[in-house]
Amino acid sequence: NKFQAIGCFRLLELVGATDPASLEKLTTSLSLPLTRVTSDLATYKGMLSKMTAAKELMAEIIAEQRKKSAQREAEKLKQQEEANSGSASNGELPNGGTPAAT
Repeated sequence: NKFQAIGCFRLLELVGATDPASLEKLTTSLSLPLTRVTSDLATYKGMLSKMTAAKELMAEIIAEQRKKSAQREAEKLKQQEEANSGSASNGELPNGGTPAAT
């Protein structure tokens, strides 16, 4: 069972015995085939590296999306400022061109 192999490895990691001899002793005492445990651990290691790469890629995509969103927001503000300054510079009033009654 892959979960047994991962559990054995984590157990050895927690006690600080990460050498192959410790893994062999533990698998022998639990009557687990060492080749199967080693194979399962290699699969686990591959999955961990893929997960790490996926997390990094996701972080890059999120950062890029935030940057694009900030750029779009800045463009909107710039267009609004240009529209506001354009209407004020041509003599029109912001309320549609009619002077307010006083």
